[in-house]
Amino acid sequence: MLAPYKYRHLLWALIAALDSGDFDHLDIEKVRQHAGSGSASQWFRQAFQKYDLSLLDEADWKKLDFEWSSIDNAIDAAWKFGVENKGISLIMAFVLQGLQTASRLDRPMKFAAEQVHKAGHR
Repeated sequence: MLAPYKYRHLLWALIAALDSGDFDHLDIEKVRQHAGSGSASQWFRQAFQKYDLSLLDEADWKKLDFEWSSIDNAIDAAWKFGVENKGISLIMAFVLQGLQTASRLDRPMKFAAEQVHKAGHR
């Protein structure tokens, strides 16, 4: 799992890609094929190379490969995300799912750190 700010960075890049119109015809089955294979990152980096993906390192891409493969194999995208037509929408849904999970897991750690900090100031 990535840090939440890295998912946000990816979403900004995907929003720019969506706005460009270059990915209007990205086939959802192609995205599923790459995600399901566990090697989506290599394809993704090549397809989206003109967008800023600089915050992600090799370890992050490996995590995304595993994460997207797990999501693709476990979740019915049409039911869970409302996505059934556009490949770029499915990628955005994967990233948003990662952000949601990372944010939820990050909250208890921040709460625990705040409690430790408060306890030290009593």
